[in-house]
Amino acid sequence: MDNRDAVQGTGAVVLALRFAALQGVIDQVADALADKLVVVPSNPVGIDAQGQVVRLLPEGQSSGEVVATWVPATARLALAFGTMSAELFESASRRASAPAVGFYAADDDRAGEEVERLIRAAGFEPLKVGGIDASGRFEVGGDLHDLVVDPVQARSVVGRS
Repeated sequence: MDNRDAVQGTGAVVLALRFAALQGVIDQVADALADKLVVVPSNPVGIDAQGQVVRLLPEGQSSGEVVATWVPATARLALAFGTMSAELFESASRRASAPAVGFYAADDDRAGEEVERLIRAAGFEPLKVGGIDASGRFEVGGDLHDLVVDPVQARSVVGRS
């Protein structure tokens, strides 16, 4: 089975890949992504020769802006699920108090509705930060990355910027 076969017959595709590999995979499956919700949690980071985390995009450019140029125009793109480290994501999804917020960015209202259902299914309360260009706010280094807050706190923090 090739990568295109893996996405046939699905309504949504989550491309949870290293950012450096993302464009190559999207290129392989681009035709199959048409008219689907495409959710990307990838942060624009990699590891340099010294083992340090480095940003792969220029400051001020979000992965959402870049990925939007890679997916087919008819795909419904949303950036979500990359807002927290794996350990934090796991613990935040099981909060006994008010649910933690899962931030997302999308330009398309239908993509927003669809990704909100996925975020709720993962145990979070969804909150849209803005369009795809706003995804940098919850990427590594952004003001919302690794932020575990309830919906009231989240709306306050998002609204301040």
